Amino acid sequence: MSALPDHPIPPEKDFRSAFQGAAEKYRKRSSLASLISKKVFPVAMGFLVLGVFPSSVRTIAIAGFLVCGGILVVGGLGIPKLVCPACNKNPGKSLGDYCPECGAKGVTVLRFPSFSAPKCESCGRKLTSGSGRLRYKICYCTHCGACLDSGGL
Repeated sequence: MSALPDHPIPPEKDFRSAFQGAAEKYRKRSSLASLISKKVFPVAMGFLVLGVFPSSVRTIAIAGFLVCGGILVVGGLGIPKLVCPACNKNPGKSLGDYCPECGAKGVTVLRFPSFSAPKCESCGRKLTSGSGRLRYKICYCTHCGACLDSGGL
């Protein structure tokens, strides 16, 4: 199912083909990092803590887990930074004037002391983040409104 709206995208705003390689690489590497950090690493650490490994292998296993953990933390498994081909800004780092889901201009970013989430005035979507991830899909660049991905990242 496409996250894009029903109205046609103007050719000067359609950058999907230019962004496709980066989007595919981002999807693959972020799903691999998620799998390792949420499934494989905790299970392996559980086995280590419970003493499943024999004492002769335990030191090597601990070193291996520390190296894997370091790779996850420091390198993020090489998850590429998203860069909009139209404006060269990162559409996933901060919100601009455009909605990342519908592409309309009119995102209301509320300032302190209001603790409400930013909201798109066109589609009504609340643009929140938490637990280290965005809780909305990036289909459009939030800085220039260029269409980047049909399914959203």
